[in-house]
Amino acid sequence: MNEIDMVQAINGIDEKYISESENLTSVSWTKWSYKIAIIAAALLIAVPICAFTINAFLHRDNVEHYIAGADLIEQHNPDAVMNQVMENDDFRVTLDMLLSDGHNVMIIYTAEAISETGRGHFNRSHYWPYGCLSYADGSKGPVHGIQDISIPYIFGSYGYEDLSEIRGREDIRKSSIIECDGIDLEKEIHVEFYMNDIHTFPGDYTNYFDGIGFTASFAPNVTCNTLYSSDGRQVYMSSFELYADDPSLIPELRAVTFIKDTGERVTLERSNGRMHLCKSDDRAYLILGEFIDPDEYVGVEVNGVEYFK
Repeated sequence: MNEIDMVQAINGIDEKYISESENLTSVSWTKWSYKIAIIAAALLIAVPICAFTINAFLHRDNVEHYIAGADLIEQHNPDAVMNQVMENDDFRVTLDMLLSDGHNVMIIYTAEAISETGRGHFNRSHYWPYGCLSYADGSKGPVHGIQDISIPYIFGSYGYEDLSEIRGREDIRKSSIIECDGIDLEKEIHVEFYMNDIHTFPGDYTNYFDGIGFTASFAPNVTCNTLYSSDGRQVYMSSFELYADDPSLIPELRAVTFIKDTGERVTLERSNGRMHLCKSDDRAYLILGEFIDPDEYVGVEVNGVEYFK
C-alpha cells in the first residue's frame, strides 16, 4: 500500500463503524480513542508529510512563460515536473522543470526572496539568479560559458532572466532558464545556484545563494525523433526543440512547419516570444517555446527543406 492508497483507506472507513461507535459507553469510547491515537501516531511516523509526489507545477505561470503546454508536460512527462525546493536564510529556489531529449537539456527554476535581506537584493534590477553546472563526479567537461571561481568546471550553462515579478515586499520572485547541450548526459550533473552584483563580477564576489544546489540525472525524459532530408542530411525533433549537428541546417527562422501523416501542415511562429535559436561552430538548436508530441508529426520543413522520419 502506498501513501495515496493509505490516505484513501483512512478516508474510506465504513460508515457502519461510525454509527456503531455512537453506542459506545464513555469508558469504551475513551479506550477506543486511545487506540485511534496510537494508530494515527503510527501512520504519521510511517507516512511523512513530504512523501507525497506532486506532478503539477508549483509555478505554472513561470513554466508557461518559457514553454507553452504545461498541462501536456504534466500528463505525458510527469517525471519532468521536479518541484524540488532548496533554500537558505534569504532565498528559496524551486527546480520547476527539467526536460532532456538526449541532445539538450532545458531547466526552468524559480527564485524567491524569503527575508528582508533577500528582498533588498531582488529589488535591485541588476541582481539576478543563474545556475552553474558541473559533473557530479568532478570530471572535466567541455567548458564554454561562464568560468566561476567556486566551481572549477562550468560548462553548457547559460541562462537569462526576463521575467521579474514584484508583488510587494512579501512576494518577490524571479524565474530563469538554463539550456545546456554538448555534454555527457549519462553522467549525473550538479547544479549550483548563484546571484551576485553583475556590475562587479568577478570582483568583490559574494554568492547570495550559498548552499543552494542539487544533483540530478539528465538522462532523456522526452521523445526525440531523427528526421532525414532527401539528400541524407538529418535533424532531430523532440518535444521542445529542433537540433542539428550541422549549424547550417537551422538558420535564422521566423517560423517552423510541422507535417502530419495526413499531409496537414502546422506552422509555429517565432512571434510567440518563446522561440529562440542558439548556434555554435558544430551544432545549432531551435527552442520551440511550446511543448509538442513529436509522434504526431512525420516531418518538418526548415528553410524550405523537408525532413521526414
